[in-house]
Order: sequence, then C-alpha cells, then structure tokens
Amino acid sequence: MPNMDTNTTTNSTKENFMINLIETLNNENIKRINNNREIIDVCHLTSVVDLQIEKCQEFLNDISNHEYDIEYQYNEEDYVSNYKNGKVKINIRKTDEEKENNNNMYNVYHNYCYYIHFSFDLVSSSYTFTDEGYNGQECNDWSIPSFSIDKIIKLGEYIWQGNEEDYLEYEKQFKLNSKNKNEELEILKLEKDKQELRDEIKMLQDKLMLLEGGM
Repeated sequence: MPNMDTNTTTNSTKENFMINLIETLNNENIKRINNNREIIDVCHLTSVVDLQIEKCQEFLNDISNHEYDIEYQYNEEDYVSNYKNGKVKINIRKTDEEKENNNNMYNVYHNYCYYIHFSFDLVSSSYTFTDEGYNGQECNDWSIPSFSIDKIIKLGEYIWQGNEEDYLEYEKQFKLNSKNKNEELEILKLEKDKQELRDEIKMLQDKLMLLEGGM
C-alpha cells in the first residue's frame, strides 16, 4: 500500500518546483520582450515536465530536502525555435548542517547540479488549431514536448601552480615536443600566415598606386 505521507511530500515538492520553474521562464520572456526577442512557449516547455518529472525520484528527493536556485540558460541558436529553447540549471544549496560538516560556511552549493534540457519531436497530427479550438480537418506536423534531465558532478577545480615565467617555460617545452605537433595544422597555419601577408602587401601596393596617381 502506497505511503500517503510520501506521496503528499512528492506532490508538494513537484508543485513548488513547477511554480518556480514557470516563474523563471516567465521572467526570461520579460527579458526577451524587452530585447525584441521571440518569446518561449512556457506551457509547451513545461507541460511534459509537469506530467513526468515524478519519474525522476532522485531529483525530487534532493529538492525536497534542500533549497535550490533555478537559472535559465540558452545558446544563441536556441532563439531559432520557441519550442527547443535552452535549458535550466538547478543549483542545490547546502543546509547549515552540511556547511558545518564541511568546515566551510561560505560554500553555499553542493558540488553537483541538475540540468533540464527542453526539446521536442515532430510527429504527424490529425488536429489543427483555430480561434475556436482544435478540430480534425487536416494533418499537420506537431511538436511533441520533451525534456531530459542530467546530474552533473563537479570533481574539482584547479589553477596553475607557479608564475608567468614558469608558464612561458612550459609553453616553450610544449612547442618543442614533436608529439604535440600536427603536420596538417602546421601547414594550414603557415598557409594562413602567407595569405594574410599577401593580402597586406596587396593593400599596401594599392594604397601606393593611389598615392602615386594623385601626384
């Protein structure tokens, strides 16, 4: 028999998440309108999340036990379609107890996050849309909303140990090592440099001819 308390918690967690997700996307649309961009179809993007996010129990358990932030992200090409339009990043905040256990009260987030990617699939539909609603007069392609969810774990963050002089020495040794060289790349770089030099010489010659012609 299902645990009613667990189901209630899951439903509440999901409902709160959907409210926050929709608010995030609506705020994105405000930015898009102000920037004369195509707005996204919030209903289309979130519908499948609303109906199927409960399959992602690990995610729901996580956000039921932690506060979180939702950040909308997109690539420039995502503006081509208002259906396939970016993704959201969900950053999981540490509890005060988790911060204390790690001896770092200033490390706010866990070393992992979730990404929800919005997408769609095209299928043939027997319905068309009119001002009065849907009817079945003809077949059109319909964009079925879909999403994927990923959990990304940050394994570490590292920085160069040493000064600029140390790096320049490393760079020198790197370039001397034949294993780091690609013959095709070296030829392309050489041809590019030669073409740029030819273009510069031609430009200077043309400029010289104009000056001489004006004398």
